[in-house]
Amino acid sequence: YETQLGPDHPSTATSLNNLASLLKTQGKYEEAEPLYKQALKICEIQLGPEHSETASSLNNLAVLLYHQCSTGSNEAAPAHFVSTPQLFIINAVNPLGDIRI
Repeated sequence: YETQLGPDHPSTATSLNNLASLLKTQGKYEEAEPLYKQALKICEIQLGPEHSETASSLNNLAVLLYHQCSTGSNEAAPAHFVSTPQLFIINAVNPLGDIRI
């Protein structure tokens, strides 16, 4: 998609999310993280912060960071998670620097 549609197209973001998901499934967390961040950045710029695809991208990154923190697989991963019995409140800092709660 990147070659045909460009690096900032929402379909490129979808492909990046899919590749990052595959890498995460394979346990390649450090390789997945920058792809999730790039996909999130594209979605926020092209679709806006309130779009469902942007929310999905932010969720994908948050799940990866949570997994890294909970398994200790990435000592440098920020611990931005407060756990309650039925809810995870995620305070994830996205690549654009604003904070989501």
